[in-house]
Amino acid sequence: MESEEQKSVEAISLADLLSEERLREICESEMDLYWTDDWSPEFYVSLARHGFISVAVEMMPGLDLLLPQMQPDYAVLDWPDLRVSRSMRRWMRKPECVDAGYELVVGFETSAVHAGIAKHHAGDNWMSSRYLELLEELSRWDSNRGDDFELMPIGLVNGAGELAAGEMGYRYGRVYTSLTGFCDRERTNTGTLQLFKLGEYLRDAGFAFWNLGQPFMQYKFDLGAVSVPRGQFLEKWNTHVSEPFDARPIHAVHPRND
Repeated sequence: MESEEQKSVEAISLADLLSEERLREICESEMDLYWTDDWSPEFYVSLARHGFISVAVEMMPGLDLLLPQMQPDYAVLDWPDLRVSRSMRRWMRKPECVDAGYELVVGFETSAVHAGIAKHHAGDNWMSSRYLELLEELSRWDSNRGDDFELMPIGLVNGAGELAAGEMGYRYGRVYTSLTGFCDRERTNTGTLQLFKLGEYLRDAGFAFWNLGQPFMQYKFDLGAVSVPRGQFLEKWNTHVSEPFDARPIHAVHPRND
């Protein structure tokens, strides 16, 4: 017998997204979580286009489901609100930070960022090995196929090239969406530093805003995000994901070449 929680999770398919009536019902529904066993890059990108953020769950060994979420509210960061605490700014000027030579890398190795996430969230990591397979496929996505989607693995490295923090996210149109991230707990403040440097990069590169997903974690509000209801978010989202994106060159960020 199904529990009330199980009954509340409906299946979703590409046909739902192609039907204007069904998509409108989903957007207006109080439901926020769906499931699918369709792991195709095409479906994932289509879900992303419509504002879903897809996580995953392992039901049993060998059976992973994708869980697209249409949040009731989203954490949204507009660039005038980007901030970091005074204590963090002071730390960024200290030799501990300056001498480490931390640098943001956009387009880091997907598997390395995934490994950092898996280690950081050990025992509670939704970004499974099956999800990594999908990410590897998405890293080869050709935006000329009609969807302006780009996987963006982010890394914060020190002068020795060691990965100190990072996150997995993607760009659709002129909006960047965060999925999940990590930091090396033995390196002070690197998680916050990565977030702030990423915010500066996104702002200066010409992104419209930063979609931080679920509005539950305090660090998102500390960074300057606000909680936006779904309807209002989707209006903002649909405007900017349809805009052509041509990243401005940011010399402080060096894409990985190896």
